[in-house]
Amino acid sequence: MEVLTDLPYRFEAEQVLSRAKAKQKKQHLETVEKLLEQVDGILSPRVLYRTAYIDQKKEKALVIEGLTFTSRILRVNLDPVERVFPYIITCGEAFERFAASREDLLETYFLDEIGNLALGRVQEAFLGFLKDKYLLEEVGRMSPGSLEDWPLEEQRPLFALFGGGRVKELLGVELNEQLMMHPQKSLSGMAFASKTGFKSCRLCPRESCPGRRAPYDEAMLQRYLS
Repeated sequence: MEVLTDLPYRFEAEQVLSRAKAKQKKQHLETVEKLLEQVDGILSPRVLYRTAYIDQKKEKALVIEGLTFTSRILRVNLDPVERVFPYIITCGEAFERFAASREDLLETYFLDEIGNLALGRVQEAFLGFLKDKYLLEEVGRMSPGSLEDWPLEEQRPLFALFGGGRVKELLGVELNEQLMMHPQKSLSGMAFASKTGFKSCRLCPRESCPGRRAPYDEAMLQRYLS
């Protein structure tokens, strides 16, 4: 297991406003610039990851180091590989406390988008890190709850790959009874070598998702499930 603390994630106020779909007004830019200054040093994204190996491949499930993961799509994606990279990313408890302390609704909204943008940037940097360190052509990833085929319940075995409670110890992240992560600005997933750089977005029909990174492909979904 390793914790990465120095992956790049910086961005400008204009990029926050673009993600938030907010007009590039002077007062909006000034608000976001001020928030970015205030969270500098508070917002400190970190990644906990490890390598893990597949024990068994079933029709709609895999056993990874003794833990069962149920998903036809994950199973198909991992068919050509024997090694995976489970990971958890967080913006940290300090950022969460700062965001919760804001009373201005617009500031709260912008901070939410700042956290989302930071998570996305760090995830992409992490995938680049894996490509360089392990000499991978491309890296795909899937996250529990991102697709109906791999529901949020799969957080349990994913966290168990890190020893369960050790995630709290090493990263400050834990699961609540609803299997949501705390701090909220956290994400988890399974990365793997992939010729196409698989993204769950290609199989997700949700039209209004602000985090979409690839167009929905219904034909591809049917191929995975057939």
